[in-house]
Amino acid sequence: MVVHVLMLPNAMQHKAGALARVVSTNVSDYLGRTALAQWSKTCKEGAQMRADLEQTCKEKEGYRGAYNEENTVTADGLLVINAEWMWDATWMVDRRIRRVVLLPGVQAVADHAFQDCEQLVSVSMPDSVAAVGRYAFSGCYCLESVNIPSRVRDLWGVFYGCCALTTVTLPHGLKRIGTNTFAGCSSLASLKLPASLTTIWSGAFELCRGLTTLVVPDAVASIGYSAFAQCSGLQTVVLPEQLQRIEEFTFFQCTNLAFINIPRNAQRVEPHAFVGCVHLKSVVVSDTTMVCANSFERATVVVPRPPNFC
Repeated sequence: MVVHVLMLPNAMQHKAGALARVVSTNVSDYLGRTALAQWSKTCKEGAQMRADLEQTCKEKEGYRGAYNEENTVTADGLLVINAEWMWDATWMVDRRIRRVVLLPGVQAVADHAFQDCEQLVSVSMPDSVAAVGRYAFSGCYCLESVNIPSRVRDLWGVFYGCCALTTVTLPHGLKRIGTNTFAGCSSLASLKLPASLTTIWSGAFELCRGLTTLVVPDAVASIGYSAFAQCSGLQTVVLPEQLQRIEEFTFFQCTNLAFINIPRNAQRVEPHAFVGCVHLKSVVVSDTTMVCANSFERATVVVPRPPNFC
């Protein structure tokens, strides 16, 4: 780890009230900023020194963000990020961070931006955010709630493994929930999927054991492999009529699921789609749907006449 220390003249140290220094690495930076900021407000010399320190910070190896007080973790774990921040791996695996506030003007959160920030509890994002990067908050085991801004259209692995997450508000314009987006969010008890949603990718809600009810919007035409696998608390599922296929292991080991109505337009139920659903007693399926022989376990398939088996 490279550490840079900038020493100030004794007179400046005295006026600032504390030793001002810059420590810059690829993980974090620190400045004796409280005393310095207060002093620079009342002294022209202090303001110039502050400007010089800012330029020095920008030139240090590993420091890519514009120096300012916002883009710094405070002693109590608050990180406020402004629109000047240039995203990199700075905040990954930073166990100091407890709260993140993105200021208006921030347009995106980078891929893996806060991955494995294990002490992160809350995140506030403004409406200016149009994209949340892949796995941006994955592994944030203490994250409890989040509100996704209205301009976001895709989520990919964003909250993978966030086992304390209980509340998520999804925007009405969201189109796709990608692979592993909520996988392992075992505390998530309810989630309203927006009507704009068209695609749910593989493993999107795998191991969401707290979910009890799931209503998939009418616009969804594709649900991926293992999308709801091992959602052991799931009791009620409503699938959209235009869904064309139930993929392999989609509801694997949903042990509390007792009934399922396969959409009329579904062309095929793939092998193992409901394997491990030990309490599934009744399945309603159209006689035009191809059902693989090992799609269900211990269930009674109810149709107008015997279905097509593959």
